Amino acid sequence: MLTTMSEIRALGIQSTEMLRYQMYVLAEKHGVSEAARRLETTRKTVRLWRDRYREDKEHGLENKSRIGQRHPLTMPEDIQTAILEERTKRGNPGARTIINNLGLKYSAKSVHKVIKRHGLIQKPKTRHNKRKDMQAVKAAYHPMQKIQLDYKYYSDVANQHIALSKGALPKFEITARDYRAGMVFLGFTNYKDSLSSSIFADYVISYLKNLGLSPSDIAFQTDNGVEFVDPLYNGPTLFEQTLAANGVRHLRIPPAAPTFNSDVESFHNTIEREFLDVENFTSLSDFYVKSFIYQTYYNHVRKIRTRGNSSPVEIFKQLKGEIKPSKLCYIPIFCDAFRNKFLARQHDPPQSGYFKGLPSTISGRPKRFAEACPNCMQWI
Repeated sequence: MLTTMSEIRALGIQSTEMLRYQMYVLAEKHGVSEAARRLETTRKTVRLWRDRYREDKEHGLENKSRIGQRHPLTMPEDIQTAILEERTKRGNPGARTIINNLGLKYSAKSVHKVIKRHGLIQKPKTRHNKRKDMQAVKAAYHPMQKIQLDYKYYSDVANQHIALSKGALPKFEITARDYRAGMVFLGFTNYKDSLSSSIFADYVISYLKNLGLSPSDIAFQTDNGVEFVDPLYNGPTLFEQTLAANGVRHLRIPPAAPTFNSDVESFHNTIEREFLDVENFTSLSDFYVKSFIYQTYYNHVRKIRTRGNSSPVEIFKQLKGEIKPSKLCYIPIFCDAFRNKFLARQHDPPQSGYFKGLPSTISGRPKRFAEACPNCMQWI
């Protein structure tokens, strides 16, 4: 007769019924406590199989079906149904919220078991999942259907503090970014006001018209800053009037909600990391040329992972048909060079447009812009 669990293991005995019979034998011979100690189990288990063997001999050592058994404290079916309905129609609330909503007297653990048993446990969305969901939203737009517009301060770029103090940089960058393709359009100014915003918007709209796009299909999305709108609602600003005159819609994001303009905000982080923290500028003309080169690189060459690992120009050409890359070579505008002309134009609109946004200090040079910077033309 085997008397300890170690002896049973040594012989490789794995029969469940034999182990249970061993419990009965040791319990009858040495008592329940000694049997439990030798077989490394609990007294309750030894007592269970001893009593079953006394009652039904060998058949008592077999497993009994639990079909039809029901604990008196089992949660009623109607309450479980109510829990599941609350879970599905309320946006997957937690167990404690369901208890409060339904006024249940069950523990959160019991309610959670019901939810888990019916496969309604959902993992919270990660940042990667949310990004993929937004990719599907953006894919439903057409190129230039919605353009996010915002200002970037250059005064908080530590690497360019000296260049800014010497006048080699403007104070502000105005950025427009297409929501679908991710293409960016840059403008620069020393005035954060509605006039600079109007000049930049009018220039971008003129560029888009030359691409064959209809202004009625374009919408500019901005925040509620005074450079775009009048917070006191006294009337439309010059920026809003400019958009209306060109037939472009104006979308305003909710107050204190910068994430609605996350695409252009993301680009501001990128241009600071890849351009402003890397380059050194000796003059405003030097900055202007280098900014044009970086913008061309970003639009034509740089792949965007969240947009199918394609460059903005590649996406634009896929969706809008074949187009010469040189036509997609947007030249940034220095808005301050056109402030007086733009105000005068409100009363007497000229026939000709902008001279590609170049300030007089650059456009007056004898060489064309492309000739002054041949490296930027290698990919277009």
